[in-house]
Amino acid sequence: MSSRPAAVAAFGLAVLLVGAGSAPGLAGKDSTLHYTCQFPATGAVDLAVTVSAAYPDTGRVGQQVAPAAASVRFAVPAEATAELAKLGAVTVDGGTQLATTVAQQGKSTDSAWTAQFAQPVPIPATGELALTASGTTPPVTPAVDGPLTVAAGTLVLNLSLHKADGSTVLPVPCTPVTGQNTMLATITVGGTETGTPAQPPVVGEQPATPQSTPAAAPLPPNPLHYPLTGSTTIKKLNAVTDLGKGGVDAWYTIGPAPDFDVTLHGKMRLDPVPTSFLNFGFVPATAMMQFVPGMTEMVLHKGKATGTSKTDTRLYEARVNGVGMDLGQTCHNARTISITLESGSNFTVLGGGPVNGVFDLPGFTGCGATEPLDALITGLTTGPGNTANIVLGKPCRPKVPGPDPTCPWQDPDKF
Repeated sequence: MSSRPAAVAAFGLAVLLVGAGSAPGLAGKDSTLHYTCQFPATGAVDLAVTVSAAYPDTGRVGQQVAPAAASVRFAVPAEATAELAKLGAVTVDGGTQLATTVAQQGKSTDSAWTAQFAQPVPIPATGELALTASGTTPPVTPAVDGPLTVAAGTLVLNLSLHKADGSTVLPVPCTPVTGQNTMLATITVGGTETGTPAQPPVVGEQPATPQSTPAAAPLPPNPLHYPLTGSTTIKKLNAVTDLGKGGVDAWYTIGPAPDFDVTLHGKMRLDPVPTSFLNFGFVPATAMMQFVPGMTEMVLHKGKATGTSKTDTRLYEARVNGVGMDLGQTCHNARTISITLESGSNFTVLGGGPVNGVFDLPGFTGCGATEPLDALITGLTTGPGNTANIVLGKPCRPKVPGPDPTCPWQDPDKF
């Protein structure tokens, strides 16, 4: 798979799993774990993952213990599978990485399994997408007598989605349903001399896996254009202004395992809009407002996006009580506005969602074509507690290189 020019579509299941009980008889049994996953367009989806590990029932101190077979099985629900098909993906391959905690006598050691899908799997247009990854696991050497337990930890599903003209990249973070028993095996160990202090079990080397897929570095950037709607409220004026037509042009990159955080790097483009308010609470005034594009940076972590957007506002064509006020062409904020952004918990990269912002509005400079108006405009407008209520719609993906008439994306680093 490393020979393909495809980017890995990483499904990050960031899971802290707590083991329960140490009763024998769990070796070789299936463990079905439940997660809530944020798919790119459908939002929250329940996913059941079955982990199988055929561990022996007993072991001895100083002798390696490893399961005879290990696999991870899951089925992407029909609704989410249909979204993959809509992206143009026709097959999927890749594998999984499962972190485990091996514990004995209060001491523990972290371990990791890797497994692969046997071959590319066609993505159905309807119905579930069933996948099974199989592989080998690193051996464990018990250090002392007593039960040795193996509990599931962070699971990462690395899926490469293949289209006729290339591949696509999307992350799906998942969190576990609470209250689960996540023990994979309990092994009865004997053979230690009396009085030997407790030591953590030793994990052996992971067998070489040429097709191992877990990402160790950020994946290549990908372009997206989000349509944008919303409004901004200037507290001092008690004025609400519609943001009009616009969008966010962004590159996004996916970080390494286990979280696969997504970074959006782009610019917000907005058309000029009319704004109206009451000077001194009773004198009607209007002006054209233009938001000057500035860099927007957001990080999506487990379904919630946070970040900042930089901008500047320009005012012109003002009228007060119906009389024109010539602000000139250079009336703008004296310093850059920094809007602190935060989404709800259901924001997705390929689905968008609502994003709220707060910002301080700085003073104005360069106002007045025939007389200085900086102090007047600054006194009327500036101050803290201003808000922006933004909705980023479902984005389009342009064909790069070259313009795409179906997606009005512009390279944010070039405008």
